[in-house]
Amino acid sequence: MQRKSERIFRIYQRLKSTPQTIDELYLWSKKVDLGIGRRTLYRYLEELENTLHEPGFELVTTNQNSKEKRWHVVSAKRIKDDQRSEAMRRYYLMKHLSGNHLQTLTSGFLEEIERELNQHAEPDHYAGLLRNHLIVTGWAEACYSEKDTDVLLKLMRAMETKELVTLELLPVLSAEQPVKGIFDWAIHYIISHRGTLYVAAIRKGQKRFHFLEVESISKISFPNIRFRKHPPREEVESELSHRFGITYGEGPVYKVSILFHAAQHGSHGELLHPFLEKRSWHPTQRFIHDENGQLILQFQTQLNRELLGWIFMWMDQIKVLGPPQLVSLVGRKINDMQAVLNGREPGEGELY
Repeated sequence: MQRKSERIFRIYQRLKSTPQTIDELYLWSKKVDLGIGRRTLYRYLEELENTLHEPGFELVTTNQNSKEKRWHVVSAKRIKDDQRSEAMRRYYLMKHLSGNHLQTLTSGFLEEIERELNQHAEPDHYAGLLRNHLIVTGWAEACYSEKDTDVLLKLMRAMETKELVTLELLPVLSAEQPVKGIFDWAIHYIISHRGTLYVAAIRKGQKRFHFLEVESISKISFPNIRFRKHPPREEVESELSHRFGITYGEGPVYKVSILFHAAQHGSHGELLHPFLEKRSWHPTQRFIHDENGQLILQFQTQLNRELLGWIFMWMDQIKVLGPPQLVSLVGRKINDMQAVLNGREPGEGELY
């Protein structure tokens, strides 16, 4: 075997075992005494790419346009499996997040996935009956597109590989205070809230969580920087527990008390409107019953516009008992709405 052939074969074996950048290959070649430089390595890689004929294997490259470009010899089956895994993620994202809009998914694997999911399943009369008689209103359903799914897949990859992402955001869509500028973010968790997807993210150099709407991401790129680890879920849940919903709030955490005077108990003590106590409105919630059998919901949160919107949803069926700051805020917003109805400008108040 010629010396050049030996070198190329050893490089081939190295790339078969682990992905390599040109710097990593060069350091390895010095360590094993191949006696070649970077220019020769590039030439050998080009020859490998053009002449690799081992059945079922291909030389692939990743991070094409960066200094972290890597070469790797992988089996064609693995490439197909990777494509299939991505297609299945895409399928399940669309199915569970936007079931009425599966037609926007254009992956060629969709029919194959459907066949595989169904090939071992027994025909189910009741499932068919449900499909035939189930009506989904689609009210406020998010119409996720192929582009949105691509963004989600990139965010999922960033979480799996612990890579920072550079995000350009549309601040007018953010539930947070507007984030101006283009920054690097560590993406830690995906959150589904009221039909909208958010990511729990921390900006590079900071410690505070931001909850960014996926739809507000207008551009995403990878600067090839990694972060060490994801914070525990408890930290994200703790941050959310200070808010009502996911919307940013300012100021202290208040003890909020809401009286549902339309929710009475019957003669046997059961609540005539069980909808209320079966729902999770806030992580800190607790229900109590006053001497008149009326239901009071209490929880601790900052004041934000999502809380106000939820309160006004109930209209005259509730009464805000406290804190005084929230009672005052609700009164001011009622006055603002009355002013708008009468053709006047609303007063200046908080952003929410």
